[in-house]
Amino acid sequence: MANAELIAAIRAELQVAADPARAAGTQAYMKSEMPSLGVRVPSVRRIVATAARQLPPASLDGLTLTASRKPPANCRAETRRRA
Repeated sequence: MANAELIAAIRAELQVAADPARAAGTQAYMKSEMPSLGVRVPSVRRIVATAARQLPPASLDGLTLTASRKPPANCRAETRRRA
């Protein structure tokens, strides 16, 4: 259950950090129907690290399975290509 709590905490913080104006531009750039929150990668990393310190995952394998079972429709963080 710890993994589900961690994922829920991360998703909630991503919603708080969402930038609708940036999300619209990101979604247009990606040419995708998949929604974007417009959260920059450094912010995503900070949110995940903070949540993982507060609610350590029970196991990494279980965390991956829990996260992939129920992907939210609106939690795609912005990513940038690295050169």
